[in-house]
Order: sequence, then C-alpha cells, then structure tokens
Amino acid sequence: SSAILTGLIDVGGPDVGPTVTAIAVTPEFLRPGTLATLTCLAVPPPGRLIVGYEFDFGDSSTLVNGPSNTATHVYQAVGTYPATCRAYDASARSGFLQKGVVVYAPSYTLQVNRIGSGSGLVYSNPSGLSCGSVCSADFATGSTVTLTALASPGSRFAGWSEPSCL
Repeated sequence: SSAILTGLIDVGGPDVGPTVTAIAVTPEFLRPGTLATLTCLAVPPPGRLIVGYEFDFGDSSTLVNGPSNTATHVYQAVGTYPATCRAYDASARSGFLQKGVVVYAPSYTLQVNRIGSGSGLVYSNPSGLSCGSVCSADFATGSTVTLTALASPGSRFAGWSEPSCL
C-alpha cells in the first residue's frame, strides 16, 4: 500500500519573510465594547507560502496566532492602540506592520454659538439641536449631522465659521 504525504518545503531563496502591506480594521468607527475585525494583508517572497499570522492588539491582551489572516478583538477603553500583524513562512521568516487602531468615545458634543447681533434658529438632522444663540447636543461617533440655519426677519445667515462645516 502507498500513502501520499503533503508538507511544506522551504525552497530557499533570500533570507526575507513576507511583506505585510496593510492592516484593515472594521468597523471604521470603533467604540469600547465593539467587536473589531483586523485583517492582515501580506505578500510572500517568490516561491514561498505564508503559513501563519500573529496579531498583537496593542492593549496587553493575549496574542492571537494561527493560519487565518483575520482576528477579532474587543477593545475595552477609548484610546489609540498600536496593533501589530506579523506574517510568517514555514522557515519562521517574518515581516510585520503596526497600525494605530483608534477607539472613539461613544458620542461627541456638537456646540453652536451665534456670532453677531442677528437672531434666528439652528436645528439639526438627526434631531438634537434646535436653538437660538448657544446650544449643544451629543451625537454618535461617526454619524453625519446636517445643520440648518434659519435667520429671523431682519437678520441674515452669513455662513459657518468652522472650516469643517460644509
């Protein structure tokens, strides 16, 4: 009787490991307690195979090591974490890349201040703001908020002073 055996063979070549080209993180806007998926994109040297990946999430948690180029993790606190992915071949040659993973506060405060002597109303979509001279409201991180200004008779709306407001 005969058997077929399969194995990985190191074909030699340059003493370099895989090149890690990117670490993708989803969802884009992470909040504490949200499940994050990190995907490691790597290219092996010619004639070699990538046999494993190691993920360090940058928050002193246990490393994840295995054949998959994706790993999931839950970050517990707001902050920027230096996540690292290491890809390696059968000869333990490896390459790595580090990326800052940002975990945002669950919400942010948007504040509106009137400048000048005119009067009117500013309101938001989604709802939350509906005010005259000064007001603020909290919105979920990553949400798009549209502000609308309505000038009172005899007043005019001249524009937004913050460059990031379009």
